[in-house]
Amino acid sequence: MPGVDGVELGRRILQRWPSLRLLYMSAHPAEILVQHGLTDPQVHFLAKPFTLDELMGKVEVASDRRLAPRPMRSERLGEHGSDWG
Repeated sequence: MPGVDGVELGRRILQRWPSLRLLYMSAHPAEILVQHGLTDPQVHFLAKPFTLDELMGKVEVASDRRLAPRPMRSERLGEHGSDWG
């Protein structure tokens, strides 16, 4: 994103669509994002590297859709070893 960092892009997105929920991902610690002006306590952040379960958990929390604990990935596999089964 030439000329724009993720924090600024998030601001622009929320200016246009204020009801959206954002999840920031970065290999930098959250403190670096604060230095770039990301100080909203409602901001959701995921540090890289992360697992699929960590990503899904953060997406569920950020989207406020977590109604019940999500089973571990291995518990969700269908009989053919895929999520489609």
